[in-house]
Amino acid sequence: MSSRTAAGTVRAVLAEVAKALAHEHRVELIEQLAQGPRSVEPLAQRVGLTVANASPHLQLRHAGLVTTQRDGKQWQARTSPTGVRCSSISRGIGLLAKPNTRLIT
Repeated sequence: MSSRTAAGTVRAVLAEVAKALAHEHRVELIEQLAQGPRSVEPLAQRVGLTVANASPHLQLRHAGLVTTQRDGKQWQARTSPTGVRCSSISRGIGLLAKPNTRLIT
């Protein structure tokens, strides 16, 4: 019975991570944060979003992919170890994909 509970927990965590990464902007934010911590404004500029649009996407912390820390008047975001692994997976998928190829049909 306990293995079923553990398996259910793993599935729930996996579903939460998949839901968090279900938008290309969030994947791009994770990739940028994997290069080093950033505050929201420079991060938004790097990915071509407004701060107002980038901030909600940083709710990636609910899935444990991003951590935030106050630095004076600003918040610094950085990837968690899980977020770093997701960034690596994203880059690997990008290497496999050919231009104009859909991975999922």
